[in-house]
Parts: sequence; C-alpha cells; structure tokens
Amino acid sequence: MHGKVLGGNYHANAAVSLSLSSGLHRIRTPDRSAPSPTQMGSPRLPSSPLPKPMDNTEEGERVDAFWAVLILNNTWIAIQESYSMFYDLQTIGVDTPWPMDAFEYQLQLLPSVSSGTIKGFLDSTNIEGFSIMALHAKAAVLLEQATVYASNPDEIEVVCDKAPTTEFGRIETIIDQFKAQFPLVVSMEAKPSETDTLVMMQMMTHAATIKLHFPLVENGDLASRQKALSAAQAIAVLTHSLQHSSSIRVDPIVGVLWTAASEVFIYELNRADSAASGNNPQWSTLLHSIFSQMDRFSTNNPFM
Repeated sequence: MHGKVLGGNYHANAAVSLSLSSGLHRIRTPDRSAPSPTQMGSPRLPSSPLPKPMDNTEEGERVDAFWAVLILNNTWIAIQESYSMFYDLQTIGVDTPWPMDAFEYQLQLLPSVSSGTIKGFLDSTNIEGFSIMALHAKAAVLLEQATVYASNPDEIEVVCDKAPTTEFGRIETIIDQFKAQFPLVVSMEAKPSETDTLVMMQMMTHAATIKLHFPLVENGDLASRQKALSAAQAIAVLTHSLQHSSSIRVDPIVGVLWTAASEVFIYELNRADSAASGNNPQWSTLLHSIFSQMDRFSTNNPFM
C-alpha cells in the first residue's frame, strides 16, 4: 500500500507540474500582448511549449485536461491530508474556464477571455460552470480547501478559542452555497457514468463539511457536531444507492469519503450523550451500511 501511495503521489505531482509548465491553467487568459479575443483559440504564453490549438475541440481537450489534473491533485490532497500545489492558485490565478460538454466546445461557447476562475468561485462572484466535470472540479476545490485548512493546527486553535475566523466562515459559506444547488443538479439528465460522477461530487462536498467541522466537534462545538453528522448521513444515503457495478468502486477518493463519514458515526456511538444528537440505532445502521459497501468495493480499490 505504501508503495502505491508514493507512486500515485509521484505521478499526480508530475501531472500538476506538466500542466502548469504547459500553461494549461492560463487558457483564454487576459493578455494585452495577445491577439484579439475575436481570433480563435487562447493566446500562446511565452513560457508555454504548446502551439496554438488547431480548433475549438482541441482547445476544449486542453481545458478538460487541466481540470482533470486539478481533480486528481485534490484527490491526493484529501488522501494524504497534505499541502496542495494548487492551493495558492486561487490568488496566483487559474484563468482557464470551467470545463464544458463536448458539443459546447464545438459550438465555440468558450468565453473569449477568462480570468480568476477558482477565485471567482470561492468569492461567489463566478456563477459559471455547470457541466458534470465542472461540478466535479468545484467539489474537488472545496474538499481541498477544507482539508488544507483543517490540517493547520494553528487555524483550528483560533476557531476553538474564539468565534469562527473569516477563513473558516468563507469556506463554510461556499460549501453551503454549493450544496444548495444539489436539488437542481440531481435533476439533470445524465448518462450512467455521469450519474456516478454526480454522486461522487455530492459525497466530496459533504466530506468537505466533515473535514472542516470535525476538529471542532472533537473540541465540543455542538453546531459543528450537527453539521458533521448531517453530512455523514448524506454520504451514507448516497452510498446506499450505489450499484456494485458503479465506476465509483475504483475511485481512490471514495475510501476517504466513507472513512470521514464513518469517523463521525463512530464518534457519536461512543458518546454518552449521542441520543441527544439523534437516533443512536440509526447511526449504527448507517455505519454498517458504509462498511458493507467498503467491503464489497475493496477488491477493486486498494485505498478502501
């Protein structure tokens, strides 16, 4: 297992380095020295080895490639609870627009200029990006934000000793705003493989809530305890709906998501006052349902 983690982390870091050195995070970036926005394709950055894309489809493939790398990177951040190479890019600048469906690239629907994509999402000033892959990427960003924040003991101490910090409140707010879109998201028409991605996206977002609040739960914060418990319940309900053939079974992040939910239920079951926070037998049932899925999927997933 240790070798798989090291190997996976090595390849994920290599993919991040390659995407950044190729300028894939700057597609359609504003550039005064660039050709007019009416010209097809994004400007070629001086430091980028990539030539101008041949058509909109190829440029769309580059957009998708960047966000695929970001999702991969943030998956490993959650697995290892380590610092993210992308974490500071919200301020350094990811200009590449959110990924679209293939037909939208063919229809030349990419914006002529794009800037501050992740920053706009985290500041609630960017309302674009509703393809399946864009929603998956947004959930990955939220999970990364919560993981990196919660892994900083100094930040957690501040929150525990005083009122929640601005940073804590910012992350909590954007997670809650993103969750508010779930009823609309689940009504989207999607292929079976896309349905699995939508389930994964929801579980990642609920896990972000758990990652953010659980350190406070362990310090006796009742509001965080309820939020973490609600998120764990939501993950358990989504887990129960999975088919054995689901593509989620081989996704390395799913074990992390189920572990996060399980830790909340185990915490509740070990608490003398767990009945005060809800139905004690229900937590046991939901926990066993997650364990059952983990057992079923473990044959295909070494991270389970």
